[in-house]
Amino acid sequence: MPLFRRRPLPKPRGRPSAFRDLPRSPPRPCLPHAITVNAAPSAVPAYRRLGFKSTGEEKLVDGIRFVPMERPVEAQPPFRG
Repeated sequence: MPLFRRRPLPKPRGRPSAFRDLPRSPPRPCLPHAITVNAAPSAVPAYRRLGFKSTGEEKLVDGIRFVPMERPVEAQPPFRG
């Protein structure tokens, strides 16, 4: 008689244990309220055309000049495909 006998691995039943304890309700979308950028001074007009507004004065951090800008995100109905 052989010392080791080959047996097939048992087939998984149901969901894997990592997912068994998760709630079954559909996840709620987590959408940002605004998009923020640190725009180079030369790019500010382009960002304004895209709907961004400056949220502060021009800053200089580690030798890099930028203007903080923000654009609100419009609420859109969820995609139903």
